[in-house]
Amino acid sequence: MQKSKYQKINNLLVVLAGLFLVLFIGLRILYPKDHFDSTKNNMTVVAAKFETEQKQRGYLAVAPQIEHNFYSAKIEIVSEKDLKFDDEAIAFKGFMAQLYPLGEEIVTAEELREFIFSNDEEIPNGTLISTKGAVYIYSRGKWRPFLGAQIFENLKFDWSRVTALKHDAVGGFQEGERIIFRTPHPDGTIFKTKDDNFFLSWEEKLLPIKSEEIIKSVWEDYYSVTIEQRSPMKIGECKKSSISNNLKCFFPKEYRTREISGNMFIFSLGEELDKITKSKVTLGTFNVFDLENPKITLSVNKKRMIEKYSQEILK
Repeated sequence: MQKSKYQKINNLLVVLAGLFLVLFIGLRILYPKDHFDSTKNNMTVVAAKFETEQKQRGYLAVAPQIEHNFYSAKIEIVSEKDLKFDDEAIAFKGFMAQLYPLGEEIVTAEELREFIFSNDEEIPNGTLISTKGAVYIYSRGKWRPFLGAQIFENLKFDWSRVTALKHDAVGGFQEGERIIFRTPHPDGTIFKTKDDNFFLSWEEKLLPIKSEEIIKSVWEDYYSVTIEQRSPMKIGECKKSSISNNLKCFFPKEYRTREISGNMFIFSLGEELDKITKSKVTLGTFNVFDLENPKITLSVNKKRMIEKYSQEILK
């Protein structure tokens, strides 16, 4: 009898352990996390400044490799000194190039032509081709390959603008540096804000373009990457732990469900960036103290599944 009792308890524990494992795996599928470690070279540290600043400001920037609506971020920092972030630890969403300071405005077609056709009188910077099993963008005399399709899509380039060519059809083909998850848009990229302002990315600056008419007069069939605004959009604030240099950032609900152009989560750390030796960033999709978040996550997942299978049916 005693042995039978222990057997029942043992069986119950096995069942509970199995249920816990299924629940744990299910939650990790529904609410994944994305990890970045500066020591493993899958995170980039950027020194940049906004046009309103008179000094360099430091930023940590990460590009998620999973598509999800993130709720929060945890930044683990190793530093020889205690850091003081005050109100400078702010979370943004956008593209790396949006961190660039403003350059001089391009006001004439002749000025713009010098940038668009800087290395070739026939091939404009920003031309997209596919050859040798890869997609390339032309920038300053070199064809830069995208490391993967997701990187191409994260940077919001348009597949319909890619021209398939044989390798020998491209005269003087010179391959440039690869474009990976943390690579900014190449020089020659044209950005368009939602209020119809245009900027050209060039040598780590954003050059305002006076009008769309100037662009069309130089490159009639041009294309642009759409951004919300000239600078990355603020999506939350980061609070420093009282006992460590670690930071926790939370993103309000409206920024978790809203579509924001830009593949990077960017964290402004100000001058403190110079003191950091190592850093890790974890983007999370769930917080146990917010019961509203599961509803948002399930709603977003449902929408994505409907869109995905609708596209499959239409094929």
